[in-house]
Amino acid sequence: MRSTSREKGSSITRVLEIIEAVAGATEPLTPSALAEKLDIPKASAHRLVQTLEKEGFLQFGLRGGLLPGDRLHATAVNILGSGRHKALRQAIL
Repeated sequence: MRSTSREKGSSITRVLEIIEAVAGATEPLTPSALAEKLDIPKASAHRLVQTLEKEGFLQFGLRGGLLPGDRLHATAVNILGSGRHKALRQAIL
């Protein structure tokens, strides 16, 4: 197993970091580029990406880069429509 400069995170933390990186990327990332960016083993990145794609949270673009999937978009919409954010918007209006 390769040693990294950061503490090893749980799979849940890695999944959230992957989602965060894909959602915030200015261009689609490949799983290998994602592994390098997050300093995680390529095998782990590929395995987690495969699961996230299967579950609809990520999808591959035409050129092989990762994009937010339908479930991630739906989750983002639900978060923005949640009570906390809704109350803040209404307070401003």
